Amino acid sequence: MSSPQDPYAQPAPAAGPAPVSAVGPDPLPGSAPGPMPGPVPGYVPGLAVAPPPGPWGVRTMRPLGTLAGWLYGLIAASMLGAAVAVWAYLHRASVIDDALDGSPVSSSDADDADGLVGTAGFTMPVVLAAGIVFIVWLHRARKNIELFSPHRPDLTAGFAVGAWFIPIANLWMPKTVTDDVWKVSDPAPSPTGTGLRLAWWLTWAPSQLLFFVATFYRGNDGTTNGVQKLTDATDLDKWQTADEMTAAAYALLVVAGGFAIAVVRRITGFQDARAAGSVGSITA
Repeated sequence: MSSPQDPYAQPAPAAGPAPVSAVGPDPLPGSAPGPMPGPVPGYVPGLAVAPPPGPWGVRTMRPLGTLAGWLYGLIAASMLGAAVAVWAYLHRASVIDDALDGSPVSSSDADDADGLVGTAGFTMPVVLAAGIVFIVWLHRARKNIELFSPHRPDLTAGFAVGAWFIPIANLWMPKTVTDDVWKVSDPAPSPTGTGLRLAWWLTWAPSQLLFFVATFYRGNDGTTNGVQKLTDATDLDKWQTADEMTAAAYALLVVAGGFAIAVVRRITGFQDARAAGSVGSITA
């Protein structure tokens, strides 16, 4: 005989479809549920790690093309000016050599030689401008590589700027930063461009050393009212040696400029290729 039905009992729920989990497929026994799969904003295809978000949201690559374009023009202008400077300093050195050999050298010849050197002086402001743009370009490229790999180089992005201003260390640290940027940007499985980067640095760094030594060696000889003139020189041998060292420095600068353009072009190409394949937006 059946027991009477409880009039206060709750009715059984109606059968229906099983609820859908908001956290994806059922996890394996003993494991925690994971999030639903989906694209990660700013993810770069082919990379094992998505870029870490910054304080203002997802970080994105910044393009290098515009800065590289300015660099190509400034470096080319620097190379042209440096070539003129080589000729100007060698010409003045030859005028000094004539005077040392006892050949007649008039004051107008000396002034003309000084004038040529002074005309070539426009090169240094252009070199300085190229250097500033190069540092900005290198810092941006160094920041970009933090999106490519979870393994950060030992030198932080700040050294892309600061390394150039540390005495003695600036003879190798900027190249170390450039090497880091190249190696992480380059999609090739094995390192490339080692010889190119070495050739660039072995022409650039000695040129800067020669400029410093030549300026120190000449000193203030021949300086009157802040102007250094050959007609006021008291040690022609010193002037001739200093002019020859300066000409050599400018010659190295011409060669270094060609290698620098190649380095900038390759790294910019690597990073532009990554940017073209990324899902995230590109900021200016």
